[in-house]
Amino acid sequence: MDRKEFIIETVDKLTEDAARALRDILLDERFVPLGMTEADKVGREGFEEKLFDYFEKVELTSGKSFERLAAAYIEALDAVVAPRVAQSHPRLSEGEHVIMIPAARTYYYDTVSSVDVEKPTMSSLREYTCRMMLMYTASLDEKGKEIYSLREDPSLLDPERIMSAMAKEKVTGFSGKKKNRFNLRVRFTVDRCIFIMAYMMLFAITDRV
Repeated sequence: MDRKEFIIETVDKLTEDAARALRDILLDERFVPLGMTEADKVGREGFEEKLFDYFEKVELTSGKSFERLAAAYIEALDAVVAPRVAQSHPRLSEGEHVIMIPAARTYYYDTVSSVDVEKPTMSSLREYTCRMMLMYTASLDEKGKEIYSLREDPSLLDPERIMSAMAKEKVTGFSGKKKNRFNLRVRFTVDRCIFIMAYMMLFAITDRV
């Protein structure tokens, strides 16, 4: 997988309305600044070129190939979702101790085992994103509580709701203080690239659902 294939399999296959909506989100100071140019003046081809150039600069700045950026994307979604999925737990049943595995945990195991982190394909990345974002959405619906089950329905995915919540994700820093999991303030960082990739994948999944 390279940046050209990623763009073709996401943005290039969107309906016109979805492509415009995604363009208006990404061609913005938060993600891919245009300077004095207005986003609505940029057509689909120009939008794709801007994304291509952005990914190229992230590769150069980070020293990572696009495949490695895709791997970082996979790992980032896992880091956000995994703690929200209920763990297996022992239970006494008919005098015997058995291990109860929540449906969401089984779903999670199936999801992470379905993608090759080192060499992901577009089809596996799409499926992985859809499943991970469904689990994340279920957790948002449960106000952050651990999830035991979920509805496997891509129409439940709301890109803006999901990405707004992810932008507020916190982790504990070295000093013990909470900080944002993703640093979106610097232009050509892996964190910002992960957000752009997530938006692109979510729109590709939800368009025409």
